[in-house]
Amino acid sequence: RSRAHSAIAGSSTSPANWKLGVLGVADYKNQWRNRNRINRSTADPEDTVARTQRSVNSVAVTGSFNAGLEFTSDHAVNLTSLYLRNTDDEASLTLRNNFNFPRDSNTQLREYRLRFEEREIDGRGDG
Repeated sequence: RSRAHSAIAGSSTSPANWKLGVLGVADYKNQWRNRNRINRSTADPEDTVARTQRSVNSVAVTGSFNAGLEFTSDHAVNLTSLYLRNTDDEASLTLRNNFNFPRDSNTQLREYRLRFEEREIDGRGDG
């Protein structure tokens, strides 16, 4: 299941000897990935088994804003702003049988794993 939304807006005008323009862009994506995996030992594939259920939620947000003003043939001012943010939120559950938790005893070792990653850039530039 995933969702995505985008928006773009911009305008420009040229009053007298001036030129003015603005542009804005925004993007949002939210995506889920689910995976099941079975790992077996090569020494004892029947009794040493691990079953893992994993879910990852990825969110990406992107934004950009540009503005420029030009007057006469040799004067210009530009502004650029950029924003990027990506996150990955992962959760997994592993049910494992091994020498200490044999399959025929109806007991299993439970392993929980949580991981969160965030990457962000907030850049502004003037020219």
